[in-house]
Amino acid sequence: MGRVLAALLFLLGAGGALTALWLAQSDPTVRGAPLTWLLLIGGVSCAVAGTWLVGRPPVGWRPVGWALGLTRRLGVRPWQLACLVMALPLGCMASWAAGSGAYMTQPWLAVGGWMGAIGLAIAGGWRAGGRRVRVSWGVPALCLLFIAAAFAVRAVDTTHIPNVLTGDEGSSGLSAVEFVEGRTNNIFRTGWFSFPSLFYFLQSLTIDLLGRTIPALRLPAALGGALTVGAVYLLGGYLFGNWVGIFSALFLLAYNYHNHFSRIGLNNIWDGLWFTAALGLFIHGWREERRSSLLWAGLCLGLAQYFYVTGRLLVVLPLAFCLLALWFDRPRLKRNLPGILLMYFVFLVTYLPLLTFYLGNPSEFSAPLNRVTLFGPWLAEQIASSGLPAWRVVVNQVWLSLQGFFLIPLEMWYRPETPMLRPIPAALFLIGMAILLVRIKDSRSILLWLWVPALGITGGLSEGAPAAQRYVAVAPALALVIGFGVQESTRAIGGLWPRRSKENSRLAGWIALALVLLLALSELHFYYFTYTPRSDWGLNNQVAQRLADTLQEEEAGLQVAFFGFPRMGYYSHSSVAYLNPHVTGYDFTLPWGDPANPLLTGERVVFIVLPEHIEDLEKIRQAYPEGRLGVEENAAGQMLFWRYAVDR
Repeated sequence: MGRVLAALLFLLGAGGALTALWLAQSDPTVRGAPLTWLLLIGGVSCAVAGTWLVGRPPVGWRPVGWALGLTRRLGVRPWQLACLVMALPLGCMASWAAGSGAYMTQPWLAVGGWMGAIGLAIAGGWRAGGRRVRVSWGVPALCLLFIAAAFAVRAVDTTHIPNVLTGDEGSSGLSAVEFVEGRTNNIFRTGWFSFPSLFYFLQSLTIDLLGRTIPALRLPAALGGALTVGAVYLLGGYLFGNWVGIFSALFLLAYNYHNHFSRIGLNNIWDGLWFTAALGLFIHGWREERRSSLLWAGLCLGLAQYFYVTGRLLVVLPLAFCLLALWFDRPRLKRNLPGILLMYFVFLVTYLPLLTFYLGNPSEFSAPLNRVTLFGPWLAEQIASSGLPAWRVVVNQVWLSLQGFFLIPLEMWYRPETPMLRPIPAALFLIGMAILLVRIKDSRSILLWLWVPALGITGGLSEGAPAAQRYVAVAPALALVIGFGVQESTRAIGGLWPRRSKENSRLAGWIALALVLLLALSELHFYYFTYTPRSDWGLNNQVAQRLADTLQEEEAGLQVAFFGFPRMGYYSHSSVAYLNPHVTGYDFTLPWGDPANPLLTGERVVFIVLPEHIEDLEKIRQAYPEGRLGVEENAAGQMLFWRYAVDR
């Protein structure tokens, strides 16, 4: 019966392929249609699968015999081989159906084909068996509790914390609005700043629900940060025991650095989730020799490519782990090798539509790296100014980056005037890393020693080290090492009184929990009551935020004449345009009265004048003496701009 079905599959596939070829040759209008390609690729795949399922490849057809031998080595069944064979062509079909334009050529075919290809790849590599995983109800319940608590901490008052909606967040929001307004639907290409569009689609869902508001823009980041806390609890519990999972999740829940990036409407925070999920599933599959965990890890590796650029580094870490495994556990590597190969196959299928876009638009792939890399004009300038050779300049930058964990204050997107870790967490982190180094042959130690330095070194290969926004993916690893350091430190102290080991162990556990709770409260207090009140984000960002706030009160049709050149323009901070789609702004780059300036035709005009353009303000008041003048200042009493409203 099986051979009959296989033969029917072959005939069906061959017939479909021939039909597609006949249509393509007879009618040029359907030659490039996605359905034609689907019929052709699907037909060929079914024909090949039918041939293999018969179990007796044609005489002399060595590639089929070789493939069947490979199938046995991978440990999959004939029907799974058919799934694997069809997954890649189906993924290619999804890529073609998506296209590279703003609109997908065949949206349902692209998304459905992509999800179908992923499903086929996972089903094709799945292998039942292995040790049965037994999880008590308390573990998922506590995980959900951590996620809910972390989301509550991160989602509260996102309108005012951080107290400025930056221009980059506004630009991200404008890309998301394109999905809401139907100006794009392609999630398999890039949007603003050459970042993948899938994140902007996620933001569009909350914007469609809540409108063009600050919370709508920032809530997806809060969700990503909260899910990371739950993932850290699960990973810490698996690696070092339930208490380390609790300690790590509690710290990350309150961690000032992680809270900050969970409140910014950008894609950085999601890399922490994908690193935790992918590496956690990988190490579980490695240690338990469980194929299913490795396959899910491949899915996470692929999805990571649709978010922040550090997700590209994630692809390399399992490979580096496998190279080290040649030294510390070669037999296990040999047993896991088929699963690891299938993991990367799932990764490839998941990444394929975006990868196809990058192959057709290589500049979009390299743009995020070219903007910040050391190896360009910046390096030449440093060599000329310092007189040091290139390798010394690079080593110095990497060393600065690594010191950003516990010695040098962070820069750029988060400036708390402290390193990533404040003194007590930094000490616990160093203790944890030192103990892991002593146990370096343990796969858990190798995982964390790959994870942490990899992000530190990568951050050092970019300008502005230590730039806070480039280390977000390492925050979960820091929390895991700190949780481990707390447990080992309290266990060592408890060992000073060996006669009452049980009582001492219990007491040490409570002391450790109290210490972590105090650290968590300290982190929350630092971020919400120390850093937030004193953060200013620079004068231009303050101008844009105050301007956006004041314009939201205006009616539609308002025209804004902005006098800020060359310091800033009306549209130089996209947060203004994101929050005020009902307002039209004009940049006046020449003095008032110059005929080359824009022509104002609205019935109501608001002149926004920065302090350095006071002469223009006087001329405007002379031209429109009936206007109303207002002054906008920041919390420190510093002048932001004059606001002169005129009804014409």
